[in-house]
Amino acid sequence: MTESEVKQYLAKSCNYDVVNGLYIYLRNDRRIVNSMNRELVDFANKKIKAKNFNKVLFVQAVKLSIDKWLKDPYFKKEYGVYLPKSISNVDKYHTAYLIARYILFDFFRISL
Repeated sequence: MTESEVKQYLAKSCNYDVVNGLYIYLRNDRRIVNSMNRELVDFANKKIKAKNFNKVLFVQAVKLSIDKWLKDPYFKKEYGVYLPKSISNVDKYHTAYLIARYILFDFFRISL
């Protein structure tokens, strides 16, 4: 996925109910937060140290992590009944943007 493709998804309007629900479930479950933060912070650290960090492509990395969690049996069991059966890529990218913004500022003091 290129930077311009990610920006195209973010430019589209999303279903805020789905985005907010998904964000809340992903950010408030200790098991998910610990795993997701560790994975994404390590990824960002490597890119920042290599001096090839791109904020927009970091949103893509977060979206891929969201995809992984949406398929996880634990997530499906705990939160699947509260979310639609199918979540659009636009909604996933908007959720990824919110999570990326949180992680970048909280861990690196980088504004998105």
